[in-house]
Amino acid sequence: MTQSNINYEPATCAYCGGRGDVDANQCRACGGQGSVLVAQPARECVQCQGRGRKSAYRCNFCQGTGWARALKPGTR
Repeated sequence: MTQSNINYEPATCAYCGGRGDVDANQCRACGGQGSVLVAQPARECVQCQGRGRKSAYRCNFCQGTGWARALKPGTR
């Protein structure tokens, strides 16, 4: 059995727009980093169209990152 290597590259967090905070609180989608690691090739979240939000709430499908396959901060 072979294991494929997945390449990750940083991309702007959709929920905070790369600022790292939302309403003066640390962004929960990127952990305050302003970016997230996204599996390549990068694909926007199909549920929120890469916005990180569905109406006023964080997208549950991508957890607010805006990307289909992104690592949450502190995971690898």
